[in-house]
Amino acid sequence: AEEYFRNGYLKLRSALHDRITRFPAYPMLFDELRTLLDARRHLGVVHIEPANIGLVESLYGWQVFDRTMAQLAGVVKALPGQELPAGSLLAVGGVPADRFVAFVPDDESGRLLTHDDLAAMAAAVKVRLEAALHDEPFATLAPRLIVKVGHAFLAEDPFYRFERRVHAAVDEARSLQDERERNRDRVWGAELKKVIREEGIRTVWQPVVELQSGAFHGFEALSRGPKDSMFEMPRAMFALSSRVGASGDLDRLCRVSAIREGTG
Repeated sequence: AEEYFRNGYLKLRSALHDRITRFPAYPMLFDELRTLLDARRHLGVVHIEPANIGLVESLYGWQVFDRTMAQLAGVVKALPGQELPAGSLLAVGGVPADRFVAFVPDDESGRLLTHDDLAAMAAAVKVRLEAALHDEPFATLAPRLIVKVGHAFLAEDPFYRFERRVHAAVDEARSLQDERERNRDRVWGAELKKVIREEGIRTVWQPVVELQSGAFHGFEALSRGPKDSMFEMPRAMFALSSRVGASGDLDRLCRVSAIREGTG
């Protein structure tokens, strides 16, 4: 009987505890979350999702996927005490894990969280993760990982079962981030289309030299958006152009700009 119950426990644990990230699925935190919420009006929820992580498995295989998730978990594990308050609880969205959830009880001073506090924390988390994704080992992945960070509040509501409210708060944090990103893309897309319409692309030139002999072979034309704008960095400019359906127009403008400046 003891062996039977032990096997049952191990099966349940494997279903609710991700062995790759070493984080529990957030339903395992229900009792702790209920205790925290009893002493507060609400808890913050920060949802962290590497949006294109599925491409890693399809392009590189499950071993690289697992290794990448474990490495991302290491970055997320370091957030409490830095971008998030030290008392934050970390979990994954499910098993096997492809996203993370943080529950934030208080701000760093111990006072009740406001919407502005939580939004600032989510923004700081996004900056931290994006910086990490530009370093090794993530920088070798192609295409680069894109991280989405959303936030919402888990509040008391006696009309709904507690577990259902937790699920709803996590879903809200996830879906609202998608809506925010769509709104942001609409605004940025309009700005990019204006740049294309007004031919605001610059070309800079990089020499092409054979390292062994030092022979000069010409120049490589590199496109840049308007100076001191978000489109000055080509990676951001081209990534956005594909999301808003302007990549063809942008590619044509870059070629025209290079020919014009190269022959002018």
